[in-house]
Parts: sequence; C-alpha cells; structure tokens
Amino acid sequence: MKKWTAIGISLFVGVALAAATPAKKYPEGRATPFSKTASLGLASETLSNGAPFWEMIPFHSMQKTGASCSSASATIVLNALRGSADLTKDDELFTEESLLKCTRNKDWNIRVGIDTKSVLSGVRGTPLDLFAKYLLQSLNHCLPKKKWTVTANRPKAVQGTEGMDQFREALAAFQTGKVKIIANFDQGKIFQDQAVGHLSPVGAYDAKTDRVLILDTDRKWYEPYWVPVSVLWEAMQTEDSEKKQLRGYVVITGV
Repeated sequence: MKKWTAIGISLFVGVALAAATPAKKYPEGRATPFSKTASLGLASETLSNGAPFWEMIPFHSMQKTGASCSSASATIVLNALRGSADLTKDDELFTEESLLKCTRNKDWNIRVGIDTKSVLSGVRGTPLDLFAKYLLQSLNHCLPKKKWTVTANRPKAVQGTEGMDQFREALAAFQTGKVKIIANFDQGKIFQDQAVGHLSPVGAYDAKTDRVLILDTDRKWYEPYWVPVSVLWEAMQTEDSEKKQLRGYVVITGV
C-alpha cells in the first residue's frame, strides 16, 4: 500500500510541476527571437549594409491599442518608404495618429481605437481587403509623389505549393528592395497560443534558411522574430473573424 502511495504521489507531483511550467515564448522550430539570430546560420547578405532590413528597423514601433496593428504596420512601412534623405528639420516622422489624420479615413480610426471619441459597436481590427484599401489611401494622401500599388494576396487562391512559391517570390523581391510586404496572420498559430488575427511588416527574408523576419507591432510581448516560411504560411491560411475570409499578405510597390 505504501509503495503505491509513493508512486501516486510521485506521479501527482510530476504532473503538477509540468502543469506549472510555463510554455516557452518562442516555440522551438516555429519562432526564433531576433536576439538569437546568430544561431540560425543566415546568409551573410541578408542583414548586410544596404539590405532592406536597415530601411525598416529604425521605424519598428509598438501599436497604440490592442486593435491598431494595421495602422502601426502602415506607419512603419510609410516611414521606411519615405526614408530620411529628403526630410527637413521641420519634418516629423509618421506616428499612428498623424498617419490616420493624413489618411482621413474615419472608419479606420474607429477600427483601430486610436480615436476614443469614435465608437463602432462590435468591430475591432482590420481585415485584409480593407487594410489594403486603407493602406493605399494612406500612401496616396501622405506620400503623393509616387504612384502606389497595394495588392492583397490570399494563400489558397492558388492550390498546392505554387501559392507558397509565389509568396517566396514576393519575399525575394522584398529582399532586393523592389517591394514592401505586410503579413496578415493568426499569431496563435505561430506561438501555439490562442487565436489572434494580426498584421505586421516583413523586415527581412533569408532564402538560405527559408525564414522571414517579422517586425511584430505587438512589442509589449514580442521582439522581432524569425519564422519559417512554412509556419507563416500556415498562420496565413486562417479565416478572419469578421469577413470569414482567409488572411494573407499585402505587397506594396511605388514608381
């Protein structure tokens, strides 16, 4: 009897300790924090001088509200696209507030919760197609010197691996400086946590390891992190709660 009691206690303690051990913030094989980049064996040119990463990272910022990942992502990208070469001493960097004011889109203000005077019951966040529309408006209003194109792409629009290959082509174009990309994904799929629809810009792509650097606007919880393309693809193959449509990514070009 004592033997079985001891075994039972041992099993109970083991289960209790396992339950009390918190899950790792960055699940192995799914997300690697930027601070651990050296462990990944990236190609030397991925983060070299002149790489798009250096256009993006100075403007990586935290979203203002729990629903403003869309305006935060747009702010990062617009600052990167404008750069600093032509700024005067009186020019301010874009913030979420100034970007939304420049864009003059009341619905976007309501959805992200920056304008606390505006209320739209039950609607929070910005689905992919709406985000592409709002982002194009912000580019046209706030950076009018170029002709901009914003294309929304959904993973299952093309079946099999072809769609993922198209995504890799877009990532390769980003890495050569031709485009900017913002991903729309379920954050919970990456971190094996509760489902949360999210938007964040791509900061780099390493073809050697097939990893994407996500400049997550949820900086309260995450530093930038590397994600295998296959994992990000899985996280984009999820439905948003409002439109019941697949998430995906937007590609921004300007001429």
